[in-house]
Amino acid sequence: MTNDQRSASTFSPRWGRAGLSIAALFFASLAPTAIAQDEDEEEATYTAIRAADNDTLTISASGRASLSLTRAPASSTGAKLHVVNSDNYSLWTGDLTKQGNNWVAQVDRAGVQAMLIANAIQAEFPDAATDDKDLRISLLSADLDGPLDAAYPLVGTEPLFYEAPETPDALEALEPNADAIRISSYAMAARRYDEQLSAYQQRLLAAKSNAIALWVDLKTSGRLPAWPASIISAQERAFAAIEAEANAITQQREEVRATARAAVDQWNAANSDAEPVEVPFRDMG
Repeated sequence: MTNDQRSASTFSPRWGRAGLSIAALFFASLAPTAIAQDEDEEEATYTAIRAADNDTLTISASGRASLSLTRAPASSTGAKLHVVNSDNYSLWTGDLTKQGNNWVAQVDRAGVQAMLIANAIQAEFPDAATDDKDLRISLLSADLDGPLDAAYPLVGTEPLFYEAPETPDALEALEPNADAIRISSYAMAARRYDEQLSAYQQRLLAAKSNAIALWVDLKTSGRLPAWPASIISAQERAFAAIEAEANAITQQREEVRATARAAVDQWNAANSDAEPVEVPFRDMG
């Protein structure tokens, strides 16, 4: 596919991949004219209908999403574009505005990421249903690789689906001439920092595992858009960098422990008349 072809990629909800599990989930939850609601659930605040077969979605390289929707109102204030999962939870939301005969939204990297794993996209029009509820026009996402073909410039080089855990604050250095209270506090802080690094390492690996599981699933199931090989390679390198960062934490912990022990040993040697201080590190795990 050429760049010119990518810039005109179009999504038409004719359900070309009806065999996909994501499509089965969608059709199981979407009735012909409305989302089915369990009797025990609260009544929905909107009515959802399927898009017409000739409705289309295009997304440009700059993230401009344009929808042609036969059943949309002529105008609407506060219209939104929702990217939803199989529980109808919005993974991403953006404003929709009328431009000519189409409805337009600006999609960012988070929106592209959401569309990769979404169950559907829904154009929401407040108070536009016949029962005075909001109207949502739903387009199945099983074939969203088409319009997402052109959106690869938004992806960048950061790993998709990955949310980095918060790094712990660094251990404060032991100042010269520390007293007994300060050295005891430093020893406990060193142990606490070591444990925080261990927990951070585990959170980092878990976040990486969750992200790459989604990525691999998209690749193996053939649901990745037709992006350039450079974009795919950049993602692979990004996930490898997370693994390298996690592995480096083990060396960081060893260096922190060595520094803390040296500081405590130096203090003990300079204060031989005081109660010796130890750093109670746990076994590396």
